[in-house]
Amino acid sequence: MEDPRPFAVHGSEKMIYDVRMGPQCLCRDGTFWVAYLANPDGDTALPHIIRRDLHGTWLDPVVLGDVACYDHHFAPVLWFDAAEHIHVLYHCHSGLDEARHLVSAAPLDCARWTDAPPIAPSISYPRLLRCPDSELVLYYRALGHMWISISSRKRPAMSGQAATIAWPWRATEDRCTLPLFTGTRETGHIHSTAGRSAI
Repeated sequence: MEDPRPFAVHGSEKMIYDVRMGPQCLCRDGTFWVAYLANPDGDTALPHIIRRDLHGTWLDPVVLGDVACYDHHFAPVLWFDAAEHIHVLYHCHSGLDEARHLVSAAPLDCARWTDAPPIAPSISYPRLLRCPDSELVLYYRALGHMWISISSRKRPAMSGQAATIAWPWRATEDRCTLPLFTGTRETGHIHSTAGRSAI
């Protein structure tokens, strides 16, 4: 095993968030992308993304955008769409219509970004799961303490397709608990202790 190498010089509280949010790292054919919060000036923690190439070299980080204030809940999460563009969702948790959704300008590239359509008006603790059939399920807290699950079939913006976004939410009360996921690749089912089956 090669010697571990740090991917960042600067960080912040929960620069890599815990299991409630994610993923914050993607891998494709030996190349890795990591999203995290950091600021060398120690003020607001800005969302960054960095890529490790096939030779194990971490390239220069890219700042994805600004944030309204310091909040470790603003940590970015990542996913690939069907065309292998990278999507980033960050600045969640603070209020309505404040989550920021970006998509890479080219497949597997993290140097240039464009704004992507909003996914939902209220998002906190976003967690993405990929099913065996490649459908994406986004599980998140919204509107106080309601847990929501949506799929890329219902939200084309998640999969890089151009379409009108509707809002047919399926919500369950979470009793202020956090979702824990279990599932199997064989069945394609994802279950949560916070409510009924997510799919």
